[in-house]
Amino acid sequence: MKHLGFGKKLVIGSLGIIFITIIVIAAINFIQSKKAYLSKGRAGIENVAHVLLKSLELKYNLQTQKLDSELGLLMAEVEKERNVMVLEDRFTDIPVILKGSDKKEHTQVPKLMFGLKFVTGAYETVDNVGSFTDSEIMVYQLFGNQLIKVSTSRKSHDGERPIGEAYQADSAVFKNVTANLKSHVLTRINGDTIMQVFAPFKENQEDQIIGAYSIASRVVTPDLKGLVNSVTVSGKGHSFICEPGGEILVHPDTGFINKKVQSFKNGEAILKTKKGQVAYQYQGKEYYAYVHYFEPWDLYFVTAVSKADLMAGINSQILSSAAISGA
Repeated sequence: MKHLGFGKKLVIGSLGIIFITIIVIAAINFIQSKKAYLSKGRAGIENVAHVLLKSLELKYNLQTQKLDSELGLLMAEVEKERNVMVLEDRFTDIPVILKGSDKKEHTQVPKLMFGLKFVTGAYETVDNVGSFTDSEIMVYQLFGNQLIKVSTSRKSHDGERPIGEAYQADSAVFKNVTANLKSHVLTRINGDTIMQVFAPFKENQEDQIIGAYSIASRVVTPDLKGLVNSVTVSGKGHSFICEPGGEILVHPDTGFINKKVQSFKNGEAILKTKKGQVAYQYQGKEYYAYVHYFEPWDLYFVTAVSKADLMAGINSQILSSAAISGA
């Protein structure tokens, strides 16, 4: 350097300062741009999640209306028979199972009749209505401080009718029915989330509540699965459904079905979030997600994109921008 003239030293020094300045500016721009791009990406995930929520609200309203409509069909079917009564001197053996228990107890239940048709342990009425819908049509009967399912349009795999489910006197369903109140409830049967409506009915002679009509349908239908599986963020990422215990019910990758979100690193944050952003890791990949807990169905809906997909191409864009600025 001592052999170089002052002018050359000045040029080299100036070029060095310019080069260092470009590097510093590029580094600052790189960090700031990545933060801005990540923030924009997470905002995009949130927007998509909100759109999904609107679709869920619409589906919930349609399902509620469908249940009410089918309930009207059942009530109209019974009204054609004109007379609702209980034959206290004739009984049917019902395998009563208390709700939430596996214990079965055979009970002699007096026969309920709609007109000339037996209902307790008989299925003509519910099958007539069931032929018009894919929902389960049921009749419950009040007996011995229990509300017992005595007729259903649903058949199990062996062709048997799953009757006998009973709500006890301290349950909300029992209290609503005996108070002559219509109610919508959520239940879970064999892992399926079920939306169910109950409407009390009275005996014609005594004008006393003796049971309830009920309609039930699955929440996680093929239509809902198709909707959730199709939701992405500009073609990146995926959406899925999990229940309060963490089990994944719907996911575009079937390998995730029945896995629990707790198996993800920080996956428990999903179940602690009613509405908001979360981050978790799975198999070394970092994911950013937005969670909506949909209370009417007691399910978590998650829209997620991996950080790699979210930031794809941003590094090359920033470096290209820095090179152009440097030039």
